Amino acid sequence: MNDHEAVAAVLRDYIEAWYEGDADRMARSLHDGLAKRILAGRDAPGELREVSKERMVGLTRDGDGIDPTGPSEVVVYDVSDDIATGHILSKDYLDYAHLARTPDGWKITNIMFRTRGDD
Repeated sequence: MNDHEAVAAVLRDYIEAWYEGDADRMARSLHDGLAKRILAGRDAPGELREVSKERMVGLTRDGDGIDPTGPSEVVVYDVSDDIATGHILSKDYLDYAHLARTPDGWKITNIMFRTRGDD
């Protein structure tokens, strides 16, 4: 598997783990230092809310995302040596992700996301 394919596989692991409630698979896709953020919205314009790896794995374990409907699109924009970037478009979210090559393989280090409405 080349780097582009490996990065795409990690992005798929992340979104499929969320919708399948697979906490172990979610944990494997995320770097320990994950910074996942979303703009807070109307109640706090311009502020960021952050989700840690531990919180993301816990939410996945609790089944917060379980929903087998709807495909997800994974796009890898660039892979350059030990960093990569891409996005995931699912029925509920748009995630822009950065990844790093670690001794344990590619891991998602940063995610900026938003929920999808009627777009």
